[in-house]
Amino acid sequence: MRASTLFILAVAVLLGLSLAVVAKLSGFFDKSQPPPPEPAAAAPDITILVANRNLFAGDLIDPAWVKARKARADEIAHYQAHKDQYLSPIPQSVSLRIAKVNIEADRPVLREQLTELAKPDSLSQRLVPVMRAVNLSLPKDRCAGGLIKVGEWVDVFLTTTVDMGDKGAQQTRSAPIAHKLRVITKRNVLWPVFSSLPEDKPIQFTLEVNPYRAALLEFAKDKGTLTIAPISADEQRQMEEKRAQIFTAGGTVQHQSFAIDGSAEYADEDGRVDAVTRGELNVNNNDLMRIFDITVPQPPVAKQNTAIQQLAGNSRTADAIFDADGNPLTPQDNSPKAAVATALAKAQVQFGAPPQKCKTCAEKKKLGLK
Repeated sequence: MRASTLFILAVAVLLGLSLAVVAKLSGFFDKSQPPPPEPAAAAPDITILVANRNLFAGDLIDPAWVKARKARADEIAHYQAHKDQYLSPIPQSVSLRIAKVNIEADRPVLREQLTELAKPDSLSQRLVPVMRAVNLSLPKDRCAGGLIKVGEWVDVFLTTTVDMGDKGAQQTRSAPIAHKLRVITKRNVLWPVFSSLPEDKPIQFTLEVNPYRAALLEFAKDKGTLTIAPISADEQRQMEEKRAQIFTAGGTVQHQSFAIDGSAEYADEDGRVDAVTRGELNVNNNDLMRIFDITVPQPPVAKQNTAIQQLAGNSRTADAIFDADGNPLTPQDNSPKAAVATALAKAQVQFGAPPQKCKTCAEKKKLGLK
């Protein structure tokens, strides 16, 4: 290699080294590159409690009617702004809670959509003052298919077989024995349960009744078949207005029969209620005879009994009273009430449950079986 070539290479190397030193000193190699952008953090999953079916205001919510799912993108903003309104995302959060408004399926269930967490009012708290609670257990065909709800008003009917005793006459009759009674519970529970009714099983209703009608209903349970029938919506509205006035009225509150004004059956209701409340009146067949308009002729006392005046000196003592057969009677036995009681005893009027239809008899008759 020629000397000139070596010289040129040496000069080039020296120039390269010089440039590298100058670049190093000037900080050319210290310029750091900007870091790559960090990936966006993934939004955290938010689990919320939503309705699994349509929920209706006033119904007790079953935990099976809700479910937990991840919040959708359009729900996250509301969740972030109202976290305190969201329940814990477990179905038990709605146990024994009552919907205050209608909630559509797959919509979040919020605290503001539910009534306050509290036990239901007791029976005594639901009664108008001086009223009583009576429980009836009825088959579906005796309570409008079981479709009567709490808060509705009903009439109660008794279907019974009237046996006139020595007359040998038996008749099956029906008559209303209590009017315009309010249903305060159903199914023997205080919660507003919403579910289907079991087939071929009785349904329980608790009615608000005045003390006399309460005793009458209890007496009639073994005298025939009871049926309840709801009254019209207009009548129910009027009854609710009267009832609301009683709850808001001050001072002493009397019982309320909520009967038809001018009703002959309820003309003496106040007296009956007061007597039952004091323990001075018992309900018996006479009450049913009045309701079913059954009368027994009262024997003329003057023709049957003989009264003899007795004197001791110039003073008159108690009369001696004898019946038509010559048997002595006391003055109490000669009273009008005693005569009526005697007539009733002779008539032997009895009330009993009408004969039940055999469910299999019709089928056996079709098959020619006895």
